Amino acid sequence: MLTILAGTVLASVLASPSGAIEHPLAVDRVSGAVSAFGPASDLGPGGDGIDNVASLVATKTGDGYWIVTLSGAVHAFGDAEWSGDAAGIQLRAPIVDMAPTATGNGYWLTASDGGVFAFGDAAFLGSVPGVLPPGAALAKPIVAMTPTPTGLGYWIIGSDGGVFTFGDAPFVGSVPGQLGPSQRLAGDIVDIASAPDGDGYWLAAADGGVFTFGTAAYKGSASGSGHPSTVAAIASSGNGYLLAYRDGDVAAYEASDHGDASALPGAFTAPVVAIDSTPDGGYWLLYGQTAEVTAGTRGPDVTALQQRLTELGYWLGTIDGSYGGLTSQAVMAFQKWVGLPRTGRADTVTMQQLAIGSRPRPATAEGDIIELDLARQLIFVVRDGETLWTFNTSTGSEKPYEYDGRWYHAKTPEGRYSVNWERPHGWRVSHLGSLWRPKYFNGGIAFHGSGSVPAFPASHGCSRLTIAAMDYWYDADLAPIGIEVWVYRDRP
Repeated sequence: MLTILAGTVLASVLASPSGAIEHPLAVDRVSGAVSAFGPASDLGPGGDGIDNVASLVATKTGDGYWIVTLSGAVHAFGDAEWSGDAAGIQLRAPIVDMAPTATGNGYWLTASDGGVFAFGDAAFLGSVPGVLPPGAALAKPIVAMTPTPTGLGYWIIGSDGGVFTFGDAPFVGSVPGQLGPSQRLAGDIVDIASAPDGDGYWLAAADGGVFTFGTAAYKGSASGSGHPSTVAAIASSGNGYLLAYRDGDVAAYEASDHGDASALPGAFTAPVVAIDSTPDGGYWLLYGQTAEVTAGTRGPDVTALQQRLTELGYWLGTIDGSYGGLTSQAVMAFQKWVGLPRTGRADTVTMQQLAIGSRPRPATAEGDIIELDLARQLIFVVRDGETLWTFNTSTGSEKPYEYDGRWYHAKTPEGRYSVNWERPHGWRVSHLGSLWRPKYFNGGIAFHGSGSVPAFPASHGCSRLTIAAMDYWYDADLAPIGIEVWVYRDRP
């Protein structure tokens, strides 16, 4: 039976059952850092933590844990055994969670597309794409997995509360199966925890709701509590469970309460991304990178975003820690390359894909050229067969337009051309508009700066860049007279 009830607003530091406040080890809240509470031991990592973490999973003994990253790397601490990882695999989607076997000598990793990777003594038991009907796609991304108590199976869940079972994991219900046609989740599902006997599970939602299935008994929830943060993860503990909020708060439901991390110091307040418990009631919190960076903000999260985009060759000007228009253009260019919605916003999915991204490959294997990809609306500046920079662009809208009593087609023609003349200073005002410092490659078709470079084709035929990007083209001599230009729609 599905149960969602409102809980109480949590204090920023919680008391233990005896009434005493237990202070955890003070750690800098940076990505990849871990803080230990109650009997849980401080095991690391030290220093600057680990980049792009996805999850933390405890060993059965509670004397160690694994940390897995979005790129598939696995780091072992305490008595956790390293059995391999997916760091060297070209992933199609970021890794989101792991599940260990009963021996602890192996584990499975799952990605947001439901793919599963097995290591050590973990036998491959199946993946989400393998059980979907032919041609079917996931309704929502995969967000978590957990092993059965025997370690011979696992559950995988999507953010819509869909449940996929493998090995000896029983299916005892899912959120879509409980909701009526007009009902909607108040918050996406973020995590799963197994009941002690393996015949049930709890699903936690971002709004603090808890969904119970099978033998997983309802102990309470924080849905409707008005808590200022969202839930990141759930962990079973004793006969109950713990909810971890992104701001560091921990809510204990018939589980030992050893405090939280909302008041811990740190270089910056990294959000909690995972929680797991020890058999004696302790628990660890794992801190991760900010899942979403919004336009108009400033700070170290924006700097990290800009550094990553620049590392992958998306031009955004100076790395200054300020999320302005050029950063939005670079984010949009990345989204176009990997096939995400072209919003220019660094949302959670975009940040996850950035963590596993690589520099775009040009269609040209050698030499210097400028490629204009009409399908993706991207420009690749290629040097020696490698992409030096990728720029967002907007080309011909493919719509008819009228000029001087005649109708024309706003088209950017495909083919091979070369930059043959330019206007290096200021605006060139033509009958179709103003062009900043244009570089022409096909009659009146040019690369030029513009005050508007949207996510979609919108020009009369030219390839628009931002004014700052066009200035950089001249400053860095990216498109000298004579350089070849290849315009294509279907990538060779």
